[in-house]
Amino acid sequence: MGIKYDRSQLKVRKLTQEDLTKGLAEFEAKYGMDSQTFYTKYNKGEMGDAPEFIRWAFYWDAASLAKPKKTVAKS
Repeated sequence: MGIKYDRSQLKVRKLTQEDLTKGLAEFEAKYGMDSQTFYTKYNKGEMGDAPEFIRWAFYWDAASLAKPKKTVAKS
């Protein structure tokens, strides 16, 4: 059997770039590590799978995807 939960209790909200930036800064201050270093260690399995680390990795992924991609103009 899986975990049972009441879907009516789930809250979904859209995170803004500001939310992501603030969240990353809070994790970095709490753990004394920049997000890129954390993410590298996390992906190597060196950080474990605590819910807070999963959230930090999600914030890093989401912030990375939300950044506008630079394009080079062809002349």
